[in-house]
Formats: sequence, structure tokens, C-alpha cells
Amino acid sequence: MNITYELSNLTGGQKTPLYVRLNGSAVPCRAYVVIDCATRTVCTRIAIPSETPVPLRYGVWQEVPVSPYIDGTELARYLTSEPARTLCEQIIDGCKLVRDTKLNIMGMLTPSAECAKNDLEDQLKRIPTIEAADLE
Repeated sequence: MNITYELSNLTGGQKTPLYVRLNGSAVPCRAYVVIDCATRTVCTRIAIPSETPVPLRYGVWQEVPVSPYIDGTELARYLTSEPARTLCEQIIDGCKLVRDTKLNIMGMLTPSAECAKNDLEDQLKRIPTIEAADLE
């Protein structure tokens, strides 16, 4: 089955589209690649402190951390490449969605999907970043 990519925010001309600093903060917010196992969608997310989306808490979204300084164009290019697509498919296919006793949908990764998620994280660490000094 196909994977849907929502990556337009990465290719809009901004070199580091995941770099966000809240007022008064010395460090940028954390950034992630999100794999939505329910809808087979890959996108990015900037984590605002004190905000935890419900699908993330229940494991339906699988997050892989990336540097907020990451080059958005290179990230989009990698995520749509065959190696990344294969890893994302392994994660999605290995995420078993079940209902708990309160009828919440929960996502649980199989060992092979967990391994694919770790491999994806390792690959994402190799994508070029922009120097923090160049952003100020």
C-alpha cells in the first residue's frame, strides 16, 4: 500500500523549516519526523512544550527525532527516497493497532518495526544541518 507524504513545509524556501524558538527560550523546540500508522502518512512536527497529541501518547504516531537545524530540502529528499520509504513501510506494517479496555486505539511496534525505526533514526542523523550562527 502507498504512503502519503505531507512535506510541503520542508520545501517552501526556508532552509531550516523545523527551527522554532519560543519567546524567551535559548534553545529551539524539538523536531520530529512523524509516521502515522493509522493513515500511512509521513510528515514533520515541531514539539511545543506541554503539548502531547493523543495519537502520539497512544503509539498510533511513531516519532523519530531530528535536529531542528536540519536542512529541510535534504530531509524531504531523503524521506521520499526508496531506502526511507522501505523503512517507513516496515514501521507502518509492523505497527499493530488495537483497542484498549477504554476503546482507545493503541499502536504497538513489532520487534522488526522497532528495528526499522532505529535504522531510520540513524539515517536521519546523517542529513546535513545548518549552522546555528547562520540562523540568527
